[in-house]
Amino acid sequence: QRYSLATVIFALTDGPTVTTTVGGASDGPDERRRRAREERYLRAADLLPSGIDECELKKTIKCNDEGKITEMKFRKKELKGYIPKEINKFWLTLKKLDLSDNDLRGEIPDALFDLYWLEGLYLKSNKLSGTISSKVSKLTSLKEFYAGENDFTGKVTWGFGSCKNIRTLSLYKNKLTGPIPDWSSLDLFYLDLGHNKLTGTLTESLLKHRPLRLLYLNNNELTGTIPISYTTMGNRKLKEIHLNNNQLTGELPGDWWNGFNPQKHLLAIRVENNNLSGSFDKKVCELDVRGGKAEMVELGADCDVCSCRLCEPYCTP
Repeated sequence: QRYSLATVIFALTDGPTVTTTVGGASDGPDERRRRAREERYLRAADLLPSGIDECELKKTIKCNDEGKITEMKFRKKELKGYIPKEINKFWLTLKKLDLSDNDLRGEIPDALFDLYWLEGLYLKSNKLSGTISSKVSKLTSLKEFYAGENDFTGKVTWGFGSCKNIRTLSLYKNKLTGPIPDWSSLDLFYLDLGHNKLTGTLTESLLKHRPLRLLYLNNNELTGTIPISYTTMGNRKLKEIHLNNNQLTGELPGDWWNGFNPQKHLLAIRVENNNLSGSFDKKVCELDVRGGKAEMVELGADCDVCSCRLCEPYCTP
C-alpha cells in the first residue's frame, strides 16, 4: 500500500520548476533538471515522510480499522503533476479523493474510473484537460463530483446518468459544449454547468430531479424560452436558479409561489443578460423578502423587463 501511495504522490508532485537567474544568467538545462528533481523529492517527502506510517498522516490520509486507505486529501498542496493510472490500486477501499485547488495537468486517466467504491471526487481549480470520459458511469457509488475551473472540453457526458447515487455535480468554468444531457434517472440536489459553451434549449428533464435545490446554467449559449414548468423545479422547493448570460427569449414565468404562502424556499432568480421580453408579473416582485411573505434576496433581470425593487442593483448604472 505504501509503495502504491508513494507512486501516486510522486506523480502528483511532478512538474516544472521555476527558472532562476544567478549573476545575470539563467540556470542551464542541467541545473534546471537538478532543481526540478530536488523540488519534486521535497514535495513528495512532505506528503509522505519517511518513518511515519501513512495512516498516521491524519490531515491528508484516512484509513479504516484494517489499515487500508479510504481517503486521500491533497487540497491546496501546490501539486503540479498529473493523476497517475496507479490510482486504481486503491479501488477496493478508496472512498474520497480530493485533489482540488492545485496546478495538476493532463487528462483524467481511465484507471481512475476503476475506483468502484469512490463516493467523493474533487478535482476543481486545476489545469486538467481533455474530455470527461463516459467511463465515469463505472463510479456507481459516487455522490459528489466537483471538476469546475479546469480546461475540460467536449460534450457533457451522458455517463453520469449511471451514477445512481450522485447528488452533487459541478462542472462550471470549463469549455464544455453540446446540450444539457437527460439525466432523468438521477436525483440531483446541486447542478452547476455554468460558464461553459452549452447550446440547445432548457430541457424539462431537469424536473425529474425532485431533490434539486440549486441550479446554475448561467454563462452559456442556451436558447429558447424558459419553460413554465420550471416554476415547479425541485418538487416546488428550488432555492436558486441561475439562467443569466445566455440567449434565452420569451417571458419569465410568473407564478413561482407554487401555492406556498409564505414562500420560504426560493432565494434567487437570475435571468439578466438574455433576450427576454414582456414585463415581470407582479407575483414575481412580491417574492421580495422585504414584503414579509417570501424569502427572495436576489432577482437578476434587465431593466426593460423588470421594475421590481430587487432588480434595482442590476438596473442602476
